[in-house]
Amino acid sequence: MQKISSDDIITKFCSAFKEQSGFSVLENTNPLHISYNSNEYYIFFRNVSHGGAGYPEDATRVQLPEKEEFECVKGSDATFFLMGYDQENDVFVTWEPQKVKSRLNDKGYVSFFARKPVQKITDEGYIVFSTLSNGDFFCAVKTKDLPTFFNMVSFFPNDGKEKRMLLKPPTRPEDRVSFNEQVIYYGVPGSGKSKKVNDKLQAVDDYTRIVFHADFSNSDFLGQILPESTDDGDVKYRYKPSAFVKMLREAYINPTKKYALVIEELNRGNAPSIFGALFQLLDRKKKRTIGKHDNGNVYDAGWSDYSVSLENVNEYFRSVEGDKKPYDKVTLGEISFGEKEGIRFPKNLAIFATMNTSDQNVFTLDHAFQRRWKMELVSSELNPANTDEKNQMELIIEGTEITWDKFRKAINRRIVRASSFSSLEDKRLGGWFVQNDTTVLKDGNVRDAISVDLFANKVIKYLWDDAFKFDRSIFNDNEEKTLEDIINEYKKSKMDIFDSDFKSELTK
Repeated sequence: MQKISSDDIITKFCSAFKEQSGFSVLENTNPLHISYNSNEYYIFFRNVSHGGAGYPEDATRVQLPEKEEFECVKGSDATFFLMGYDQENDVFVTWEPQKVKSRLNDKGYVSFFARKPVQKITDEGYIVFSTLSNGDFFCAVKTKDLPTFFNMVSFFPNDGKEKRMLLKPPTRPEDRVSFNEQVIYYGVPGSGKSKKVNDKLQAVDDYTRIVFHADFSNSDFLGQILPESTDDGDVKYRYKPSAFVKMLREAYINPTKKYALVIEELNRGNAPSIFGALFQLLDRKKKRTIGKHDNGNVYDAGWSDYSVSLENVNEYFRSVEGDKKPYDKVTLGEISFGEKEGIRFPKNLAIFATMNTSDQNVFTLDHAFQRRWKMELVSSELNPANTDEKNQMELIIEGTEITWDKFRKAINRRIVRASSFSSLEDKRLGGWFVQNDTTVLKDGNVRDAISVDLFANKVIKYLWDDAFKFDRSIFNDNEEKTLEDIINEYKKSKMDIFDSDFKSELTK
């Protein structure tokens, strides 16, 4: 393959920055003098060669000649890079700029070698920093990823370790999504809260659903340190991220996609305790913030207003896929993520939660927690203009001529009247409290229906145990009767288990 000229290499280099507003060429010579994001750089370009001088054929070599043009570099505080272009792999290789600049005064040619064929690793989406046997460090980067590299040159490694920075394609401003709703859907049992959430999920690329309960803890939410057997029979303890934390990292990496966390039964666990330090992250930025923040990153509208330090989560974020070792710094989407970086909820993560207002033995959500959410009451009523809801309203209760809609409205009126004795309004039955599980023949037509067993064991039990637990006078002759007695009577006599006032309600 015929090697391209230095001018062509410079053209190739500059093409990578054509969509970067902070890039300009100050002197179009070799070394090239550029400005990028208010920093100045001198870069001397050469073609790479392979092998030679007893080195393997896949070793990369770039020579730094003694040239008068370097006088401008010696007298400048600008960072100086020696960059070799590997035409076969479309990869630039560069050595640690401090050491390259220090050797400008050496007489004759100074060769820089990389004895590892790391250029090929860049095909897997990495910027690769490699340590050489003589203590030098060098980097291999695809042409298209040069802007990302120059955004992190201040973090060029100097600790003798090899690092691989996993990259994703840069996103354009118009590709970024803002999907940072935080909504609690609340209402009576069966009002359709989960359906509301499922409708929202139609617009997302990925989601994680969890259920809060009394034993659900912060470690369940974020992950925990667990024992792990090693190949030599020892036991080590490693952090195992939760499904939510795994998705959170993915949301960072893919800023053009929409993600959602779904929390069912929010108030059946101690929500503030489960969120722990992440409670702080529920405050989201309302508008774009001018200027840079943690480690030079910009967090605009939709990101968490604050960050929290979570060492295990941070370490997991910096680990490369398929490799448990955390690296000093990785690029996650638009964020340069280092070991001091705080955790935030990204702008493309929404959180949807549901809670029943009538649950017993639930945890109270304090005002400080609730004010960070949008609260949306889900109506218990059904809309006959909607086909699915109309069908639900017209369900027949097996063994009767009564529809589910007529029964539900009558029982809810009775519950509201009974609320003068105790606060029972939230014990009303939502339109979707129970659904069809059988069919019946009515007026010569097959109709969806609620079976006797389902109605007895779900609806009657709920009315006995919850809605009318303090005053069961709605049930005829209920003294000294048990729930078992009431259910058995329902299976025989259906609506006759209720008092005359309620039965008259059913005929209205």
